[in-house]
Amino acid sequence: MKNLFFFLCFTLIYISLNAQNYLNQKYDRQRIIMDRISGGCYNLDPNDTVYRIGTLFDFNDDTLRMQAIDTFINQNIPVKYWTYGNNAQICDTAGRIAAYFNGSQLWDRYGNAILLEVFGYFQPFPYSSKYSYNNAIILPVPDKQDEFILICVNDYQMEGLPYNSIAPEGLTSVRFKLLPDGRLSIGTIVPSILKDKLPFFGVLSACRHANGRDWWIVAPRRFSKDMHSFLLSPDTLKYIGIQTLKDTIVDQAIVPMFAPDGNWYARGETYKHVSMYEKLNRGQTIPFDRCSGTFGDPITFNIPYEDTSSLSQIIYSKSSKYFYLINTLTIWQGESDAPDPLKSLIRVCRYDPKIVDYGYYLVFGMAFLASDGKIYVFDGRNNFRVTVINNPDERGMACDARYASIMKPSCTGGSLGNMPDFNLGPLDGSPCDTLGLDATINTYRTQATAPLSIYPNPSPGSFTVLIPSQQGVLRLSDARGMPIRTIAVQDFQMKVDIALPPGIYIATYTSADGKIITSGKVVVE
Repeated sequence: MKNLFFFLCFTLIYISLNAQNYLNQKYDRQRIIMDRISGGCYNLDPNDTVYRIGTLFDFNDDTLRMQAIDTFINQNIPVKYWTYGNNAQICDTAGRIAAYFNGSQLWDRYGNAILLEVFGYFQPFPYSSKYSYNNAIILPVPDKQDEFILICVNDYQMEGLPYNSIAPEGLTSVRFKLLPDGRLSIGTIVPSILKDKLPFFGVLSACRHANGRDWWIVAPRRFSKDMHSFLLSPDTLKYIGIQTLKDTIVDQAIVPMFAPDGNWYARGETYKHVSMYEKLNRGQTIPFDRCSGTFGDPITFNIPYEDTSSLSQIIYSKSSKYFYLINTLTIWQGESDAPDPLKSLIRVCRYDPKIVDYGYYLVFGMAFLASDGKIYVFDGRNNFRVTVINNPDERGMACDARYASIMKPSCTGGSLGNMPDFNLGPLDGSPCDTLGLDATINTYRTQATAPLSIYPNPSPGSFTVLIPSQQGVLRLSDARGMPIRTIAVQDFQMKVDIALPPGIYIATYTSADGKIITSGKVVVE
């Protein structure tokens, strides 16, 4: 009996320590943003001509602090590193930059470079794919102290197309450790974890699994409706397979990302791959199930006709209630849950050609959501100014989007570093909430209001519904609302196996007294 008592105590302490580990992650508290490859960035002080390679953005106090970064000196040799496009970064658990990667070289926080020859040597143009956005990502290996995994595109091939003719055709993984002195130690290298044609832009995105520990990693297949997925757990990086979506993007021209609540995945495109002059300018939001790692039906929409600028990014507010279309000259806000996202759009910011800096007026490029809850929008060219959305979770102009409102201590351009949301915890009450962890943030969509997870969807006739509670009733109706069947809930996973003709059906979960809690759509093919 005594041994059992000590075993239970040890188990509770182990769970508590691991939960604490997931609750206090600061992997995204610092970002290094570089100047673009054309060079020439200096301090704001006109009397200071010291060359700056970029700006450090620090959010460790939940407020923005910025610091200009000089060229690093390594053994009396200036180290200049380029992260113009392909830029993956991560901090340690204390919130200090631990590693960053450009598609060929991996640096520690001191600027010491490790050439990862498996990716080939760093090439300038025309091998511009090395600079393509979101083609690499760094994640902490679950339950492994100071151990990380880097995943990046590889094996670039010429395709003979007039636009984006160099495309990646593989993924490589590299494990490395952060040593106590801040240097990096390379571990296992797997040259090929995937062989397939991948987009020129925006290959890799990641979202925390609903258990609060593991990671889903997704990569779209080029010119296809297919999505590759991997699952990163403490023991392995496992290839899960392909899911085919209802609609596609011609070429992943816009950086994709998951919403902070993990329920949405957004991407877009600007041009057809066969022409730089035939504009599409489409956005796409796709429901995502963090338990099963599966996508729902994409919602595809065109950017408003009056906006002739090009889509740069789709990014969500911290609650995930709103999304923002970052276009070259305008910023639009939309509602994530709107049946027609196009009708929900409100223009909240526009460029001002009278504000000129470093020879350019500020346009809108890539953006990131910081730990202070604000969205920072950058110009892709060398520029000192940053546009800030101060209250992204407020509707319309109340979001307080301020054009060119802050000045960086040095001019920067290019990408911002591919980072997922490290603060998303488990989906409390879901069938995947099995590790005893607590949710880390309050999201707009709680489990009670999240759409029902239904898979497979589309379905051949039978499907499984994930129920947030073991009490209540599941009601199935057709698209007109006519009832088909009522089933008493007895398990978190309910299989519905009835003969249904092809069409759209609604599954509604209600309490025992008939109060509607949540619902979901299922398509029967």
